[in-house]
Amino acid sequence: MKNTPHWTSEQLLDSLYGIGPEDSHLDGCAECRAKLDAMRSNRSAREIGQWIPDEFFAQQRHQILQRTASKPRRVWIPALATAAAGLALAVTFQWNSPEPVADDPQLYTSIYQSIESEEPRAAAPMHALFEEATSDND
Repeated sequence: MKNTPHWTSEQLLDSLYGIGPEDSHLDGCAECRAKLDAMRSNRSAREIGQWIPDEFFAQQRHQILQRTASKPRRVWIPALATAAAGLALAVTFQWNSPEPVADDPQLYTSIYQSIESEEPRAAAPMHALFEEATSDND
């Protein structure tokens, strides 16, 4: 008999569910056969404790269908309330917004001066420090 490597866990699982390899490895390998027997006993122990009668599932399905058929879905009510609240906020903000300041020439002048200046306003105090230092040395 040829010495073949042990089956992997995947091969053992496939064999457990009847789709495993069709070679005769289990006939000659006691270790793999023991692992497969342990998997079979574990599977059968789980199946015995987990059996649920078909009537339970039929009753559960009937209750679900009865609940979904008796209550109409009202998804549009929260959506309508949210839309109404949003509209009320928009109207309130539009109503209370200040008038635009588009006709203020002083605003345009200060904007133009800040754009045209190559030096930021934050640098102006620095010039004052240097002017005082030069006037003290004279």
